[in-house]
Amino acid sequence: MQYKKEGNIMKYFLSLILTIAMILNRTGMIHAETGKKTWTMQSLDNGTITESRHSDKIQLLVFADMSRDSSGEFKDQASADLICSLGFSGWTASTGELITLYVCTGENGESGAANVNNLLNGSVSYADIVYGGDADALVKELTGGRKPVYPLCAIYRDGQFVEQWEGAKSDADCAPHVSKFMKSGEFSIFDIVTDTKYNQTEARRMLDMVNELRTGNNAWYWNNDNTEKIYVKNLPKLKWDYGLEKAAMQRAAEVALWFDHSRPDGSWTNRLAWETGYPNTLSGENLALTMDSDASYAQDLLEEGSRPAGEQGHRLTMLGDWHGSFAAASVEAPEGTYWVQLFSYQYDDVPKTAAFDGIRTSVIRAKSTIVNDWQASAEDFTVVEKATGKMSDHTNLKLFYTTSRSWKMDIQTRTPLTWTSDHPEIVSVNGDTYSAVGGGTAVLTAKLPGTKKTLKCSVTVLDEEEPSASYRAMYRLYNPNSGEHFYTGNVKERNALVTYGWKYEGIGWKAPKTSSSPVYRLYNKAGGEHHYTLNAKERDALVKLGWKYESIGWYSDDSKTVPVYREYNPNAFANNHNYTPNIKEHNALISKYGWKDEGIAWYGLNE
Repeated sequence: MQYKKEGNIMKYFLSLILTIAMILNRTGMIHAETGKKTWTMQSLDNGTITESRHSDKIQLLVFADMSRDSSGEFKDQASADLICSLGFSGWTASTGELITLYVCTGENGESGAANVNNLLNGSVSYADIVYGGDADALVKELTGGRKPVYPLCAIYRDGQFVEQWEGAKSDADCAPHVSKFMKSGEFSIFDIVTDTKYNQTEARRMLDMVNELRTGNNAWYWNNDNTEKIYVKNLPKLKWDYGLEKAAMQRAAEVALWFDHSRPDGSWTNRLAWETGYPNTLSGENLALTMDSDASYAQDLLEEGSRPAGEQGHRLTMLGDWHGSFAAASVEAPEGTYWVQLFSYQYDDVPKTAAFDGIRTSVIRAKSTIVNDWQASAEDFTVVEKATGKMSDHTNLKLFYTTSRSWKMDIQTRTPLTWTSDHPEIVSVNGDTYSAVGGGTAVLTAKLPGTKKTLKCSVTVLDEEEPSASYRAMYRLYNPNSGEHFYTGNVKERNALVTYGWKYEGIGWKAPKTSSSPVYRLYNKAGGEHHYTLNAKERDALVKLGWKYESIGWYSDDSKTVPVYREYNPNAFANNHNYTPNIKEHNALISKYGWKDEGIAWYGLNE
């Protein structure tokens, strides 16, 4: 009987384990097991592809629903966005280690594959766009039969499934998953946020210069052996494309950081059109760096009239008969002026906009592999409960990097980092955004892209409730704009001032809740300062001089336990008093900084 009883218990636990597994499977927490997975699918070039076709590479399979609804819109826009992000991303093929397959699922898989090809404008090989066959079966296997959150990504290595994830929004979400399996090492995609100085009035002058070259007597290039000028005739004048100009301005900001036809994140220039919402395909790009901010100087450099064959690439681009429109951008930097000319196959007829001359914030995607080092600091700060904000507002970052031309560069950036919190019940974080949850102090930590370095920041959250104690905590705050130190025992007043930008400096001293010695608080509207005194005669005299008596601020300890010293700054017109129980601070202000000792202002408690 004992044996049978143990058997029933064992059956119970087995049943419980199976039940838990079924629940986890429904929620997607249990994924496909690693191991050999054989499959066959159809490719857009009418061939077939199996897991063994690219067994020498890391295979990234992107499962997506690329069908359209009756209005022509994609049924799953997230899938379309990720495919564009990956399809135009140069890092996915830059090392030769990785092959990306775009797997179109569902009954309309074949038409979905055609949609992928149209979306990417032929940037991806037909053989890498696949559908049908085992596509849906693989999805079910990866998700345990539940409906996936598209797009669904999976990595196969040596013909075996090794990892999967769902709901990726861009190639940046995929990079950490993929790169850890690559011999070339791990990398990530991060944003460099910086200020860019444009001169679009000057850049727009380039249109007439390019058209003069195309339609004038100077429209020629050398033959291969530099013995004959080949003249180009009947080229149409190009139109200025205001939609393309937006892409050119983004490109110029990137070129000022990374002077190369590859972009800082390794992606192709055609991805730029998709990112900026430009509907047409780019047909050419010219880049230049000059010491002069005059567009004619840059144009003369790009025309390459004195260059031999093989060194007239910029000239040939301007003389192309396949272009339909043109735009340019100019960015001024300490080392010179950067110029970008973009050409497109078609003209995008959008409303005319005024030329932008000035400074604008740019967001530039970059691979972490460009990083040499960071110079980074973070300011500890205090907030009140329920406050939210950006950690990038409290960090100072300078990036040191090497360009593709081996230039050693540095740039000040407001790059948003991804932070974690050691006490999420006090401060929770989501990427660069923090939220103050409850009272206390949390240490936030962020990894600096491309390095093993981390950045730490302490965030103090102030409670909204008055503390229960036998004394009254006197809070000390500092106004960085006026230089005033302010003291209050009121939690709501303290929190309100922190919200307005005052710096919380902690508890100045502890005061009795009541005594026979009140400390009076006054305010001078003209000088914008507060004054505190035990002396009723001083209070009344200041009121006669125009000061406003506000109330009793707190009480002094009748037992005179802890002296609070008063100092006066004779060099300040207003906000010239300081109060502290700290004898070291008191002596330093007097001996080192020229403040006057005005004795003991009042007394606090020693609790």
